[in-house]
Amino acid sequence: MAQESSPNGGVYVILVEPEKEGNIGSVARSIKNFGFKHLILVNPLVPLGDDARNYAVHAADVLDGAEVVRFPDGSEAAKAGVLESLFKRFDIVAGTSCKIFKERTLHRIPVDIDTFIDDLSRITNLAASKIAMVFGNERTGLPNYALNQVDQLVTILTSDVYPSINLAHAATICLYELSKLLATGSAKGEIVLAPKLKQNVFLNYFDELVTLTRVPAHKVEKTRRAFKSMVARAHVSRRELFLLLGVLRTAVELARARGAPAGPRGAD
Repeated sequence: MAQESSPNGGVYVILVEPEKEGNIGSVARSIKNFGFKHLILVNPLVPLGDDARNYAVHAADVLDGAEVVRFPDGSEAAKAGVLESLFKRFDIVAGTSCKIFKERTLHRIPVDIDTFIDDLSRITNLAASKIAMVFGNERTGLPNYALNQVDQLVTILTSDVYPSINLAHAATICLYELSKLLATGSAKGEIVLAPKLKQNVFLNYFDELVTLTRVPAHKVEKTRRAFKSMVARAHVSRRELFLLLGVLRTAVELARARGAPAGPRGAD
């Protein structure tokens, strides 16, 4: 099947501030190995030279076609804004992490790669969806400003003796699993994924409800992130979102009718 007509064309690899040419080249090679073609480099910390091309081998075209996105400055707010704008282009945005965060960090609870792939297999319109797999810097992984922007986290289970996996190896494993799913057409097709735009409307209503119900100030952002993470992990269907959106809209309207609160409460 020609690459342009393949559902693999909807998968993008995003590297956030990569710092080693060899890893960038190796990722480009894996992208081509499994029939994908899209690479986005967010603020790369090293120029692409001979090392990147040597590691890419016959995937120099992936490097040449890579989209480069720059941060306007070094502030986390600016960086978060760039990623927020970038991620809006995709239906599913999965960040990757070797860390298993504590349960109290609700918006950073990862699913393992097998569960992630199984969840994707239930999406009937997966071939038409745009999927972004986001990988962090080789030394530090995805920073907080990126973790807070992705829809969900995916982890590759490794030995406790040495849990951190090489960037290029992690990308290879994820792309291999995605290629199997897309190549075999094994999607069960029971979920028509809700459009990202409608999901954002749903999340905006929840954000407003959080404000109207006067959630304590120190819990507002954590509550919003936790809800967003839960919705993303659930891969909400169009029908489910339609039903829930009606309830949430009504709740917001009732809260508005009672009058806007003076402001969020302080710490309990």
